[in-house]
Order: sequence, then structure tokens, then C-alpha cells
Amino acid sequence: MKRLPYIFKIILPVLVAALGLVIVYKKIDFYPLLLGLIIGVFNWNLHRINSIISTLICVIASYVVYGISILSFAIYVPIEEVLSNSLGYTIGKDQIAEVGFIITPFVIAPILMFLAVKFIFKTVKRRHTTLIIFMTILVLVLQALIFHHSTFIGIEATQKEFYDYPYILWVIIMVLAIQLILFNDNPNKSIKNQVKDN
Repeated sequence: MKRLPYIFKIILPVLVAALGLVIVYKKIDFYPLLLGLIIGVFNWNLHRINSIISTLICVIASYVVYGISILSFAIYVPIEEVLSNSLGYTIGKDQIAEVGFIITPFVIAPILMFLAVKFIFKTVKRRHTTLIIFMTILVLVLQALIFHHSTFIGIEATQKEFYDYPYILWVIIMVLAIQLILFNDNPNKSIKNQVKDN
């Protein structure tokens, strides 16, 4: 992995993720496995502890984030009831579902995954890291909204596409964002130094 040019260390995992998603297309339960393996294997030398254990932790963390995302949908019904009872404001179930669809997988889940990455890998806090995280969440939310409201922009999307595409792109966007963070925030031996050493 060290001999790959700098750009390939960022782009290659994204391409592998895209290929993997083609193979496991529509099998959403395999998406966390794919994400965890790619992040763990392609950053083999950047783990805080043993690389094999860390790769396993990457997969577990990916599934934990996935599970939390699914379970957190349950909080939106009580929120609707509280708002209805205390404020006298009625929110339709469709609006609640849309808020849950956007916030849970495309805001909460990425933040949790970035926190897991910070724990698993050797990273340091830098100004551009915050920007990458912010831009990643923004892009994830925008692409989810585009597919959710596809008819408004002239795309004939079926209900199946509505469920599939945002999550497929989620994996690709997250792999790219994590690679960008890791390859610019390795404290002891930056990727640029690794390239120079080669």
C-alpha cells in the first residue's frame, strides 16, 4: 500500500467501494461490512492497535452505527406526540418520516462513524477535518433530499430507487471523506511523508 501514489490511496478505496456495492446491490445489510473492511484494510498501517483487531473493530463499529441509525427512527414518534400534546402543534406522519429519513442516516450516522474513526485510527484535530465532516454531511443530506424529492427536479425515481440510491452513495461518500481525513491527519508520519519515503 505504501508504494501507491498519494491520489490512489484516496481514490482506490472509493473505487473498491463502488465495485463492492455493485456486487452486493440492494443487500443493505452488507453495506456496513463493506465499509468496515475497506476502511480497515486500506488504512492498515494507521491503526492505533493491532491492524487485524482494528479492522475487526472497524466492521463492528460500522454495524453499530448502522444499528443505532435504524433504532433511532423510533424516537420520532414520541417527538411527534410530545409536540402535539404540549404545544398543540400537529405534525403529520409523513413529515416525521421525512425528518427521520434525513437526520438519522445522513446526519447522526456519519457523525458516529467519524467518532469511531477518531478512536480507531491515529488522527489529529485540524481545521480542514471539521470542514470535511461538515461538507460530507451537507452532501449526504442534499443527495438524500434529491432522491426523496426527485420528481421536483424532473427525475422519474421509483420508490425502490428512493430507498436504494441514498444509501449506496452514503457508503461511497463516507469512504472518500474518511480517506481524506486519515490521509491528511496522521500525526506521527503523515501520508505525504510516506510518499516521500517511497
